[in-house]
Amino acid sequence: MHQFRYSRSRFITMMIASLALTAAITFTVYVLLSTFGVRQYKFYTYATGLVFFGFLSASMIYRFLRQEVVLSIHHGGIVDTRLSGEVIAWDDIRNLDLQLVEQELKLHLVVWPHAAIAKKGQKEFDIDLSILDANPAVVIASIERYQPVKQSLAEEWR
Repeated sequence: MHQFRYSRSRFITMMIASLALTAAITFTVYVLLSTFGVRQYKFYTYATGLVFFGFLSASMIYRFLRQEVVLSIHHGGIVDTRLSGEVIAWDDIRNLDLQLVEQELKLHLVVWPHAAIAKKGQKEFDIDLSILDANPAVVIASIERYQPVKQSLAEEWR
């Protein structure tokens, strides 16, 4: 069984970006509401910042601080807790394709229509490999022990 957690350096980068986005959105709300004369503009500004930051970061911070496993690969299948807590069995996976999207590696996973998770409406997933604490080559090698991964990127990503 292989287990992967969030990368510390990538987590810090994402938190800085999250804080910057929160500051930008909060500032925009502050300027707009104060310009248009909304009486409780400070309250709405604080609420917007809190809600926006919470949606962006709360679960990620929680998982990082608890050092929870984000991606687990074992003989029974693959589990990505960011998508679902359920095991996606290897027999249920129709296609695994490694993709480079905006300079980040993602594993595109397509399940068969008869799969239990597909019956819940989820037939395709993108698993972000760039935020994990292991090199993507290690993650791909652990997956390939159980099922081949289509690598249309050839050697570009290694």
